Amino acid sequence: MHIAAALKRPVVSIFGPTEPRRTGPLHQLEGVLRAPPDCAPCMKPWCSSPIPLECLHRITPARVLAAVETRLAGPPNCHLHPHLSGLD
Repeated sequence: MHIAAALKRPVVSIFGPTEPRRTGPLHQLEGVLRAPPDCAPCMKPWCSSPIPLECLHRITPARVLAAVETRLAGPPNCHLHPHLSGLD
């Protein structure tokens, strides 16, 4: 993800417990997929949620596929778009 972002390639990133604004792809936060429960971002190396890894299980394969298709269909320099639509 970080190498692709540095090379200005479209990126779709799946985030669970971490904070994309802190550890996400540089200048490509619009490609971030998240579905954070109340406990996220926790930045913990283990999950303490009553539903283990709920933050990742909420992101469906269909949502990932749609995001990839959207990014691939977009302009090649999509990293220039400053909006944060992938952040809920």
